[in-house]
This record gives sequence, C-alpha cells and structure tokens, in this order.
Amino acid sequence: MYTINDIKRLEDLAAKQEHISELTLMQRAGDAAFNLLQTQYSQTQKIAVICGSGNNAGDGYVVATMAKKAGKSVICFYLKDPLQLKEPALTAFKIAQTTGVIMQPFKVDLNLESYNILIDALLGTGFKGKLQQDFLLAINIINQAKKLIISLDIPSGLSADTGYVAESAVKAHSTITFIALKQGLFTADALDHCGEISLNNLELPEDLFVKIPPTAVLINFDQLKNKYLQPRKRNSHKGDYGHVAVIGGDAGMTGAIRMASEASARVGAGLTSAYIHTDQLSIITTARPEVMAHSLSDPERLTTMLDRATVLAIGPGLGRHSWGESCFNTIIKLDQPKVIDADALWFLANNILKSDQWVLTPHPTEAARLLKITTAEVQADRFAAIMQLQKQYGGTIVLKGAGTLIYDGKHPIQICTDGNPGMASGGMGDVLTGLIAGLVAQHVPLFQAACLGVNLHARAGDLCAGVRGERGMLALDLLSYVGNLIN
Repeated sequence: MYTINDIKRLEDLAAKQEHISELTLMQRAGDAAFNLLQTQYSQTQKIAVICGSGNNAGDGYVVATMAKKAGKSVICFYLKDPLQLKEPALTAFKIAQTTGVIMQPFKVDLNLESYNILIDALLGTGFKGKLQQDFLLAINIINQAKKLIISLDIPSGLSADTGYVAESAVKAHSTITFIALKQGLFTADALDHCGEISLNNLELPEDLFVKIPPTAVLINFDQLKNKYLQPRKRNSHKGDYGHVAVIGGDAGMTGAIRMASEASARVGAGLTSAYIHTDQLSIITTARPEVMAHSLSDPERLTTMLDRATVLAIGPGLGRHSWGESCFNTIIKLDQPKVIDADALWFLANNILKSDQWVLTPHPTEAARLLKITTAEVQADRFAAIMQLQKQYGGTIVLKGAGTLIYDGKHPIQICTDGNPGMASGGMGDVLTGLIAGLVAQHVPLFQAACLGVNLHARAGDLCAGVRGERGMLALDLLSYVGNLIN
C-alpha cells in the first residue's frame, strides 16, 4: 500500500522509464472499471456517470465511452464545465462526446431513480480538506439514491492517505483502485465507504514497484502462522512454551485479568499466572483453575515473584489507584518483554518512558492520551498517530480500531482488515492482550506476535459472528475459535 505522494512517484517513473502517458493510464483505468462493470453487473443497462473536475472525471468519461460502445444506455452528469478540464481529462471528455454519450450538468433536483448503477467519478485520490458545497450536495444525492455505486480509484470525499471522512463521502458497493492500493482504503471511515475493493495496476511493470517500497501492507496471516505455529514436537513439556504473568485485577475488575489470562492459556502458553489484588482469587480459581492465581497486597514483591516469567502483561483491570500505580512502577523496571494495555497505558502517559521490549495496545482514546492530543485527531490520521507513538514510546505499537494498525519503526505499517462491529464490546482488548502475551511466551518476536495476535483475534471474531451473529458477542466467545485457527 502506498501514500498518494508515492503513487505520483510511480506515475512519474512510468512516464520517464516506460513512456506511459497520463492519457494511456486514464484509458487503462476506464477500461478496467468497465470490465469490472461487465463482470459483476453484466445485466446493467442504464448507467449514470457523475463526473467532477479532475483526472477522476476523465476516468469516468472513459467508462462512459466504453459503456456506450457496448450498447448501454449511459449519461454523464458533470459538476464542472468539461471544456475547462485539463489534459488528459479534456481529451477523454471529447472522445465520450464524439461517441454519443449524453452530457448534462448535475442539478440539485436530479433524480437518479431510473438508473441501475451509478459511477462515482467526482473526486480522486488528490482530494484533501473541505468539500466544496456542490460536491457535498452531489455526494449526498448519490448516497440517497440507494443504487449500486462503483467508485473509481476511491470513494469521493474519502482521504486516500488516512481513510478519514471530514464531512461526507460516497458509500460505494465496489471500489476499483488503480496502480496500487492506497493505505487509507483499509482503516477508519474507509471501512464504511469502500465496499468490495479491487485493484488494477494499469499494466505497470513490477520493477517500478520495487523501486518505491510500500508504506503499509496487509497482515499475512498464513505466512505468520506457517512460521510461528508449526506442529509441536511430541517430546514437549510446559516449560517449552513459556510462562505468562498477567498483572491487574484491582477490586471489582478481576473479570479483565481473568479474560486476559485465559486467552494466554488458550493461545498455547505453557503456564499462565495472574497477580491480582487481595481477596479476589476465587474469581480466577473457580472459573479457570488452570491459571495460577496469586494474591498481591504488596506490589513490590513482584520483583522476586516474577523472576521465572517469560513475558509480563500488565493493564487489564489494573485500576488507577495507588495499588495499580505501584504495580506499574515495579513492572516497568523489570527486564522481561511486556504487553502493556488499558490502565497501564494511563500510567505510562504520565511517565513517558521508552523501550524496545514492549508492545503497547492503545485504542484511539488511549492513544490520544499518550500523545496529548484529542481522540478525533488520532482518528483523523491513524497512520501519523501510530508513527508518533512509536517514535515517542518505542517498541511495537498496536493502534486498535476499525482497520487495526501495527508498527515497530522497522517494518511497513501492518493493517488488519479482519474483524467486525460485534467486537465493539467490553473485554475484547483484554483477550487481545492475553493472545499477544501468550504468543511472545512461545518465542514469537514482539512485532510478529502483535501482528499474529491481532489477526487471530479479528479472525476469531469473524468466525464467531458467522455462527452467533455480531450483536451480543462476548469476548470469551472468541477463544474456541482461536483454538481452531491456531491448530
């Protein structure tokens, strides 16, 4: 996946090294979009193409030309005078006009009910900032028509770099994007606007892409699983698979540490211990006796109690009182790798420490507190937020949310596109913490454990939703599906 600046660099390389003109790329884009139309909606006869003022409009005029030549009933509604277009979009318009495509200005009272499908060619990947009023109106009319919509390159109104929608954006059923995937198509608001995403590289040679490395990639679950979840040796014992220590569970919040601990055990850690506030042990020992529960009245004792632990997970149910703060201050000094979540992130924001030996798993509000900005600012550019978090705190950062991001400063940002809204319920983050910690205990490096844990968590959620539905999904429901995935 690439930023728009990198896409432009690829276009420049195509022009300089391969002598591929902008017009050729535009014609290929239009052809690709029409082929998608023919493949997925071959019976569609009445097509409306809504065109803006840039090269995205040119792509739309090419699609219109192809549809007209194929005998479709097609009309182009334009927001800006086509004769004011710059090349090569102007040439694309003139060809469409010569072919006999009907051209009409887009009006506020436009009725799109008679068309089978709408082609969104309003705004391309270069869009930033605030929508002009006529474009905002057009986008709202398109969405209100409740017709099948194909967006060219990106749904109009969506930021290609961030996935953020400032005001409004087209809600497409399909988006065909060109040259390369844009990183903003897979996180934040984009997940509610892109529909099914397909890519056409416009016949650019592979060696061009080698010269410009991607800024982000989709997590390769199968590759991670094949490398780190191989069948176990028959001659094994629990010590081979690590010891996870989970610290948290202040009074009234032991459910969180129970979920994190059980997730650690279910993902395959050899041993899991839970260190919780006094008088709360029965909640762990009764519900999950395989987890070794320890009462902890004096957090300073953790220094000696944890000497055999492989990895430390702190935060689930930790609380923000003196006991939790003392636990955090003690744990943070220990040498073992750590997974830090929930209330432990609250204490971290007050200390601003840095380490290469931890995984931080903030949701957007926690990320905002760590960065001393607002949640809205985090969501407006999740890529910038995760890069700043990694720069400031080090280690591996997991920025949770729709299209979770993982970044360690060394690899391209990883994006998880699995998961569903049913996972927006209490305890899901605690389960994720346990999964990542359990994988680290089994000798999976921190960054890879974060990527694998995030994807396991999301895929388990999708399997669960397929059986139970999204509403009413509980965090511990995921664990039986985790077992299926890792085995």
